Amino acid sequence: MTRPRRPSRSRSTGRSWAGPPLATPGDDATDVAERTYTSVTDFVADVRRWGVGGLAALAVYLAPIFVWLVAFAFIHDLIPVSRKPSINVTLLPAIDKACGWSYRWFATPTAVALDVLAAVPYTIHAVVPLFYAPFLLARSRSPARLGTFAFTLGCMNIAAVTTHVLFPTAPPWYFDKYGLTPATYAMKGDPAGLSRLDTRVGGSFFHSMYHDGGKVVFGSWPSLHGAWPYLMAIFAPTAGSRGGKTIAWVYVVLVWWAALYLQHHWFVDLLGGALYAEVAYHLVGRPRAEVAAATAAAAATAAAGGSRWAAWWSGGSAGGGGGGGGGGGATAGASPVRRGGLSGGDPRLATTDEDADDGAALLPLSTDSDGPGRV
Repeated sequence: MTRPRRPSRSRSTGRSWAGPPLATPGDDATDVAERTYTSVTDFVADVRRWGVGGLAALAVYLAPIFVWLVAFAFIHDLIPVSRKPSINVTLLPAIDKACGWSYRWFATPTAVALDVLAAVPYTIHAVVPLFYAPFLLARSRSPARLGTFAFTLGCMNIAAVTTHVLFPTAPPWYFDKYGLTPATYAMKGDPAGLSRLDTRVGGSFFHSMYHDGGKVVFGSWPSLHGAWPYLMAIFAPTAGSRGGKTIAWVYVVLVWWAALYLQHHWFVDLLGGALYAEVAYHLVGRPRAEVAAATAAAAATAAAGGSRWAAWWSGGSAGGGGGGGGGGGATAGASPVRRGGLSGGDPRLATTDEDADDGAALLPLSTDSDGPGRV
């Protein structure tokens, strides 16, 4: 018996491209489902074939990010000060005091090496997703999965900025400088620990960034510095990229440490960022197969008298706790989709079940075991 031929590998990534291209008139459903990209050039050519429909899908994926950027840049200037809520300067210090003043855990000792180690990831935070996107596309082999990440990131950012507007909170540097003195919107931002680097090099880079250019001075909770790395970590596929997943979580720890070391955020701010990332992922970012498994587990757990929401949130892992039918419900919901998925069970198109699952995100797939998934 001859071994199945593996797909060609991209010179740029070393992995095959089995993305879910949009169907165009004249395409056979099986051909679309089984199409394999051998290079980035092939993928770009397919994007051109998508035409207006593809551009519309791309616009939908990117719309939340565009809305967030506009809101971040202009909303604070458009709302009159008389209509803005008062800035809360007491709640977060009270919570942090109960946690043993967590924002001071890493504040000392300071050193030039530690300042640089904290400043680099904290400063490049805004551009890291641009470098993360090619990694996610290469590993998930799914343009739709990359689009879902962009959509989820935008929705999470909109929710966070809305919270910053409706519930403004003061960061640790404000507490260190002014205590519990009421804050006003006329106050400027502060680079806090980053000012040490400005002093050492005789520059004003961070002062200009935070004091002169800071748009959201009192947006301590939730922390987007905590949310963005966390969202990228939970989005990172594990199949064929265990090292990438590990690096993603190391980056989370590094940015969270930097936020505390530089006195920019309370620990509860970082937990709030993680909470927003989890909610955004579970509401709009989960792969279709995972949602199907979670829904089946929730129904089975509810029938056994357990918590429907706990089972749905855990993606099926809580189903077994609700009774004998919970675990079976999750398995029944997930396995046929993963067997079908993008590859239709063909090992040439998916190296692992998880690859097929990630590649099938957002596609309405058939669960027939005797044929490939249909679009």
